[in-house]
Amino acid sequence: ISSAKLNNFSRLEPTLHLLGVQFDQNVAHNIITEKPGAATKLLYQLYIALQRKKKGVQTGVEMPTVQPLMSTKVQNMKSEAFRDQRLSRRRQNEIMAKIQAAIIQIPKPASDRTLKILDTQKLMKKKREAEDVANEIKKFEALIKKDLQAKESASKTSLDTAGQTTTDLLNTYSDDDYIKKIQKRLEEDAFAREQREKRRRRLLMDQLIAHEAQ
Repeated sequence: ISSAKLNNFSRLEPTLHLLGVQFDQNVAHNIITEKPGAATKLLYQLYIALQRKKKGVQTGVEMPTVQPLMSTKVQNMKSEAFRDQRLSRRRQNEIMAKIQAAIIQIPKPASDRTLKILDTQKLMKKKREAEDVANEIKKFEALIKKDLQAKESASKTSLDTAGQTTTDLLNTYSDDDYIKKIQKRLEEDAFAREQREKRRRRLLMDQLIAHEAQ
């Protein structure tokens, strides 16, 4: 950190002390190094001090930290000191304008009642989502069951039809070979359907777990 920057900030120290704002080289160092919260804290202190001063001027009563001692020495101050005072006031007005332009807003913490309402709403939302996923799983299981019943019925019909033409096929295959081929084909179809059902179930359960984790 350059000494020039620290010197620039040190020039503000008398004015800030006049306003009752704590300011030293440590504060200046934190602002120059952009320490989180340092600049915001200083601006907030300035805002409060200037607001108090503003209220004191409007009511005709100045704050004790701003009101100069009405002594003979102050009344007979030199022109140089008078210029310094005017410069300080101008700087105060500039700082006040910057603070008002920035519109410093301090958010109010949410009450316990509000937090409880939000938690309840989140819980109800997750519960509804879980119920929706469960309903989707039930619908999916019903469709799978219906599909399996339809395919089993079709397979049975195919077997009945195949039984009618068994006599023609005996010229090529024996009864045992033919039955084994049909059984193998049915087992393969059943296994494939079972695997598809497991994959779909796993996908729906993953979606349910993801909703509950949110």
